[in-house]
Amino acid sequence: MLGIQNKKPTLVNFALVDKDEIFCELIKEGEKIKAIKRCRALTNCSLKSAKDYVDGKYEGRKVL
Repeated sequence: MLGIQNKKPTLVNFALVDKDEIFCELIKEGEKIKAIKRCRALTNCSLKSAKDYVDGKYEGRKVL
């Protein structure tokens, strides 16, 4: 198929995100979209991974 690449899933180190003061402030302020953008900028992860991580933070789940 054209345009489709077989990529191995990569592990993302979200520990960097948890230590980031700006990310933590965005979560506290309820700025979900900005938090997702910040998460992606710090980790270079996919949109889905960042969204799942931020959603977990909002719901109070322990996110790996």
